[in-house]
Amino acid sequence: MLSRTRPFNSLTIVLASIALSMAAIVLIVGWIGGSDITVSFVPDAPSMARTSAICMIMLCGSMMLFASNKIAANALRASAVLCGLVAVANMFLIFFDSSNGIESLLWPGVSDGVKDRMDLGASFNFILASFLIFVIPSAKSYRILFVSLATLGLGLCLTTLISYTLRAPEIYQYGTLTTMSLPTSLCFVLIYIAIMLSRKDIGWIYLILGNRDSAKLSRRILLWVVIFDLAFGLTIPIGVTTGLYSVELSFSFLVIANIVTLVIAVLINTQIVNRSQEDLDRFAGVMKSVSQGVLIADRDRRILTCNPAFTRITGYEESEIVGQTCRFMQGVRTSAQTVEEIRSRLDECREFEGEILNYKKGGEEFWNDLTI
Repeated sequence: MLSRTRPFNSLTIVLASIALSMAAIVLIVGWIGGSDITVSFVPDAPSMARTSAICMIMLCGSMMLFASNKIAANALRASAVLCGLVAVANMFLIFFDSSNGIESLLWPGVSDGVKDRMDLGASFNFILASFLIFVIPSAKSYRILFVSLATLGLGLCLTTLISYTLRAPEIYQYGTLTTMSLPTSLCFVLIYIAIMLSRKDIGWIYLILGNRDSAKLSRRILLWVVIFDLAFGLTIPIGVTTGLYSVELSFSFLVIANIVTLVIAVLINTQIVNRSQEDLDRFAGVMKSVSQGVLIADRDRRILTCNPAFTRITGYEESEIVGQTCRFMQGVRTSAQTVEEIRSRLDECREFEGEILNYKKGGEEFWNDLTI
């Protein structure tokens, strides 16, 4: 059941709400209120098109509602598909028909200049973000692709933000995949981070925030990257002033260094994911020969897999329980005192042995001789 694989991190809602608010301000104050600076934040720079603001509000709103259990996965996917189709149509029109893309169809009064359209970079990121949001409920099946694409999108949008900081219009105005307005790139950065946080069982953000040795290593790598970026950034004014190199050249070095860092992060994550999957596969092979029901869960007590004996005893298929906690087997007659004792022992990293009244898929009660 898709509702059982929902995002579990409240930061998803916070980040999506910030991006939604920013897009709403651009739409209401900028386009409806007539404030030119609101739609771009930077004079003579690309503006956040009306269609971009509406699609951003739609994507962020659906993510917030899905993360807070207000809508089903199908509604989330429908929103992602609609925004993706709008972005594809915009790219098609820019290449083959209208210089203003889909803006000229939806808003006939829009100016003929490219400043007021949904740019190619924004279109590409809408397609990418829509795909990632579409697969959030089942992202565990595409974990390497999910992490890699989210990292790619985040890297592109961060590149655009850096180009605004360094005043490099050749990037944010003419780069094929980085052409977008400052508010659009800011919103996408928030969306990509929210997407990564939406599934805290996968992704390099969870890797960095974790407690394992690999997470500690990642934090050290991240620290050195930040130090390198700050140190290099401080040398840019000196190098440009003395004529050692240009702003464009220094920006290129910085972009290359950050792209290499993101690639390394993806490779580290992929290596750890593969190693974890190999360990899980070995456990699964052993579990198949065990006659007792066995569950394997992560640090957040969410189920990763089960053996055939568990399915035979409870009636639940593995696909129905992955991502859940064991609360789905509790019922009206399950002892709250026993549940609290189990929770307390797990919090203290202690073993538990005892019986608890659980319920099978069909509602039948059974006494579970439990060992954790």
